[in-house]
Amino acid sequence: MIKTILFDLDGTLWHSENCIAEAIFNTILDSGGKNINQEDVFTKLRKGASFTSILSEFRIMSLNKYWKFYASNLDKIRLFFENTQETMKVLKSNDKKIGFVTSLKKEFAFKLLNQFNLLRYGDVIVTPSETRARKPSPKPLLIAINYLKGDVENTIYIGDQDVDILAAKNAGCLSGLVLWHNNNKIKEKPDFSFNKLSDIISL
Repeated sequence: MIKTILFDLDGTLWHSENCIAEAIFNTILDSGGKNINQEDVFTKLRKGASFTSILSEFRIMSLNKYWKFYASNLDKIRLFFENTQETMKVLKSNDKKIGFVTSLKKEFAFKLLNQFNLLRYGDVIVTPSETRARKPSPKPLLIAINYLKGDVENTIYIGDQDVDILAAKNAGCLSGLVLWHNNNKIKEKPDFSFNKLSDIISL
């Protein structure tokens, strides 16, 4: 029986591709890059490239400009499902422990969770501020599980990318893949797949 549910954020609970793409594009332009357009950025993101890898192609290593542009575009981020709060309420009423494990910068993770009224549902939030280890390292997940006093075998980590599935496997817990935001080919096989967020209630 699954007792603990850990969620990724970007691409899982909310759609932030437009915000990320615009921040990348403006960062490159502001840094003197010219041979790129917004559609090129979207194409790279949909093929699975991270914002840091795209910026590094233009020899941009400092992320200060990127985060400044990202912060100015938070209004472009939307939840995938309007009933996200209701789904979280049901999960909590079913005595599920809920945590958020994300690669998103801490200030933005908290700001967006608060913006969408989801902050109160998370019993723990693990961001890069809590650990420098990045997925597919199991460390962020294990930190969350340990904080919740959970058991790995009764925990599922739900995300939208191969690194999320791998992180779950490396941590020894179950993996869940959301199917509403898979623009790039998923190679790893998850334990569960979900067509909509409310499907998670049946766990």
